[in-house]
Amino acid sequence: MTGDLETDHAVLVTLARFTLATAEQLHQLHGGQAGLKQTQKRLSRLHTEGLAHFVTLPQAGRAKAWYLTAAGASATAAFPETRRPNGTGANAAAATEDALRYGRSHFLNLGRIHCAFVADARARGESCGPLDLTPAPEHRAGPGGPLYRPAAECPRTR
Repeated sequence: MTGDLETDHAVLVTLARFTLATAEQLHQLHGGQAGLKQTQKRLSRLHTEGLAHFVTLPQAGRAKAWYLTAAGASATAAFPETRRPNGTGANAAAATEDALRYGRSHFLNLGRIHCAFVADARARGESCGPLDLTPAPEHRAGPGGPLYRPAAECPRTR
């Protein structure tokens, strides 16, 4: 990392991969030496531009969890970094209200797990960027059912 807050592109890719992430998680992955307020400003700007929106988390004070809007999902659909191993896009559509309500813990845990892997690798002096873990493939929940996005991630081999 260069020490500067990374690009909007990387933050949007992370939101596409995780579906839902807190500013703290995004800061841990992309913040570098910048303060948390810089990450929050970036998210506020993405919100103003209509690419990201947030939900206020219950029992977490006024903490926010961020997700892509339909415009944000559309913008990231062409990014190669949002492709899953099976070739599908990481976020074909914006998160629905039901997905955010019932899958909130799952999505936030995905971010926690990813941050833990990255923090551990960095602490051991290994080169591990925020996008160096590849999301696991999506699976259909039965014939014609909705896509299920497992929380497991696969190490990226280069």
